[in-house]
Amino acid sequence: MDIFDIDSLFPQLVLALGLALLAGNGLALVQHYRGKRPADVERKLHLGRAWFLIGVGVILSTWGAVTLATRA
Repeated sequence: MDIFDIDSLFPQLVLALGLALLAGNGLALVQHYRGKRPADVERKLHLGRAWFLIGVGVILSTWGAVTLATRA
């Protein structure tokens, strides 16, 4: 498998997007549960939205990883 293969580019992008959703929303939830928030933000965290996006990130990253693993 070539890392710059055009056929594996889309699954790599989906995997990266899924992992970014997982990491970003996961860190936001961790900070929320620790009681920390940025000083310049007046809104509170939407917990349902964060959990939903974590679920979407799990689905996307799983799909991207399985697709890349089966092409090897």
